[in-house]
Order: sequence, then structure tokens, then C-alpha cells
Amino acid sequence: MKEVHRNKQFGDLLRTFRIRKGMTQIQLAGLSTISVRAIRDLELGRTRPRQGTTQLIADGLGLTGRDRADFDTAAGHAVVTDAFELIRNSEHVRPPASLNAIVGRESEASMLADMLVSGRRRLVTITGVPGVGKSRLALRVAEILYRSHGIPVLWTTPPEVVTPYRMAAAQDQLSHLIRHTLDGLFDAEGDSAQQLSSLIGDQPVVLVLDGCDGSRAHSDHATSLLQKSHGLRMLRTARTTPDIPEEQTSPLSPLTVPEFGLGHSPAQLAEIPSVQVLVSHIRLVRPEFTLTVANARAIAEICWRLDGIPAALEMAASWLLACEPEDLLTQVRSDPFSVIHHSTRDGGLSHLGKTLGAVLGSLPPDERLLMEHLISARSSMSVSEAAEASGIPAPTCLALIRRLLMHGLLMHEDGSTKRFRTLNLIHYLQDCERSHQHFAAAPFNGAMHEELVQLSSRTCLA
Repeated sequence: MKEVHRNKQFGDLLRTFRIRKGMTQIQLAGLSTISVRAIRDLELGRTRPRQGTTQLIADGLGLTGRDRADFDTAAGHAVVTDAFELIRNSEHVRPPASLNAIVGRESEASMLADMLVSGRRRLVTITGVPGVGKSRLALRVAEILYRSHGIPVLWTTPPEVVTPYRMAAAQDQLSHLIRHTLDGLFDAEGDSAQQLSSLIGDQPVVLVLDGCDGSRAHSDHATSLLQKSHGLRMLRTARTTPDIPEEQTSPLSPLTVPEFGLGHSPAQLAEIPSVQVLVSHIRLVRPEFTLTVANARAIAEICWRLDGIPAALEMAASWLLACEPEDLLTQVRSDPFSVIHHSTRDGGLSHLGKTLGAVLGSLPPDERLLMEHLISARSSMSVSEAAEASGIPAPTCLALIRRLLMHGLLMHEDGSTKRFRTLNLIHYLQDCERSHQHFAAAPFNGAMHEELVQLSSRTCLA
């Protein structure tokens, strides 16, 4: 079916060029030494264009430059070097437009960009919980590679993923082929990896696969591409750690939050990334807003209770159009999901409770056991403390904690690697389940949380 569609596309392009040149099929046959019947069959998409035939027809039409590249590409016979030079000037080799500035992620962006430019790692995956900013970080890395190093960037996202970062619609034959090939990387069938490899060859290119959860097809295509195109670097985003050989996983933690219960001056808070994000979004709805001694405590605790998750902070900020920080804090303490459940950023924050519940429920027994002890602790812990509380040997406990950090279910306390804690949102989710007597029967039941969200969404901020 795909072959028929490709033949039809080539036939339409052949007919367009012939008419543009003012030729009949008979005249083109005379100039190209190809029979009239063969030209007619090609224009109708009945036959597959052979490379020799394509060259003769292109010569007969007098095609050069971009027209010649588009013609060869549509026929599936693009010359790699010529096609790649044209790819460099295409709209599809630059990152999507960023919608806002990135805050608190410059060190991660610089490290990932250096890793990909140097070639120390050719396959890197950013992991983390929904809303933590995986796509935005990938976009910043892509911007650095494109603008500072001149490396072409190809960006693609599975069609079912909700994201503000998508490439513009293809405007020409070559761009259409690039777009079609990139979309095919999430399809188990087809030869998209081979097609893309033939276009880029061994030239330096960065391919960003944004939102790779649950697709075995793209993993297979990724491995094949990296083997065929030696200049290719690949950056992926996913919620969980994938299983691809030679892959470098980079877990993305939430933004640093103020220490709970400590007094912070407005000047001190202004230096904390999560507060910077929250305040910047507040000013979009209340331009006159400033940090003061009066609102500092509420702002600090909101950031802490929402775990410094950028998308959660963004959604919480919108409520300050109708209330004050102290009122918002009261609601966040009561039910944080009622404040953030409307957002759909980064794969759907509206399902954050359900997603967290699903991730927790799918943990292997050893990780699940440790997680239950960590949730019950209600405070930050060290590895030795976690081992003592859970009865798990310290070396095994350390390995389990590392895996939970990779999932994004734990975060370091105060930026230190010595202590860590579970997300506050997970604590709230567990409390909801316990209060509804679901925790023992169905621990971490994310579906049950959807019902709680619906109930809480009916409440209004005081």
C-alpha cells in the first residue's frame, strides 16, 4: 500500500513538471528516449520508477537544483550528498519554536549538548515524571546544537502524544519525504530507518524523538539508524527507562524547591528555580506581582508541596488571577490535584495522579516494598536509614533507590545526594486512597484518583 502511494506521488510530480515545462507526453518521450507508454504509466502511478529511467526523464525535463532533488527524492533515488545539502536549508532541520524561556535547566542542557556534540554518547534518553519538563529540556538542547554548532535537527513526536512542540507542515516534496519518514519511525512496519539513513548518510545530524513511551517500533528503528548513519546523534524523552543497548539515561528531577518550614526572605526565594518559574507565570496573569515578606511563606510552601514540577507550578499560577497566594496555599494543602488537574502539558498533567498511580502499581515487588516504606516514613532518608527501616540490605537498597530516582518517584533533599524523599504528590495520592479504604485492596490505584479529582474539581478556592 505504501509503495502504491509513493508511486502515485511520483507520478503527480512528474505530470506537474511536464506541464510546467509546456511538454506533451510525446514531446517528453522524444527528449528523454523513454516510451510514451512508460511515461503514461509512471504518471498514473502504475509502475515504480527505476533510477536510470528517472535520470533520463529528469534530463529530458531539464530539471536542476531543488527541482531535480525533489524529483529524485520522490522517486526514491536521492543522491545523499545533494539531498543532505538541501536538507540543511529545509524548515525540517531546525527545532520547533520555543514558547517560553527555560528556567533552572541550563546546566543539564549544556551537559547534554556537550555529550552529543562530542559523540561520547550517540543515544541519550531524558526520563522523568509528567510535567517535569523533558520536552522543554530536549528543545533547549536542540537549540544549542542547531544555533551554536550548526548541526541539523530532526524532531518528531508520536501522533497520539499531546505536545506544543511539533514541526510545521511540509511545504515541498523533500520536506514531505522527511516528515513522512520521521513519522514512520513509530510504525512497526515499513522501512523508515532505511529511508532516513539514505537521506542523511554519515553526516552529523541530531534526531529528537519526543515522547517515546511504550513503542517497541521506534526502539528497533533507533538501533538500526545508529548502525547505518555514523554521524547521527539521537535524543529521546520518555517517562520510564527504556531498554536499548549502549543508551545513556539522564533522569530529570523536579526543580529545586525552598526548604520546608524555614523562613525565606524575598531575595533568597528569588534565587530558587521553582520560585522563579512560579513567579514568572504569576506575572502573566498579574503583571504587578512581586515577592514580599507577606507572601513569601505561601509562595515557598506552594513550590514545595507541588514538588517543583514546572507544569504544576504553571497551572497553579493561573489561579492567582482570582485569589491571593495564601488562599491558593490553603487549596494546595487540601488537594493539590484540584489546582493542577486541568493542565495538559507534557503528555497530560490532567492524568498526573493516574500516571503516578500506574507507575507505582507497575513497580517490581522489591522496588514496591521499598517505596511503601519510604512513603510511610514521611521524611527524607539516607540509604542507611532506608535499609534499616525496610530490612533490605544496604547494597540492594542503594540499587533500588537508584532505580526509583530514575523513575522520578524520588527527589534529592535540598540538592544533596545523601538524602532523598518521595514526591509530596505521591503522599497525597496515598492519603486519598487510604481515606477511601482502597489502599490495602488496590495500592496505588491511579484510576481511583480520577474519581477524587472529579470530586475535588467541584470545590472552589476560598
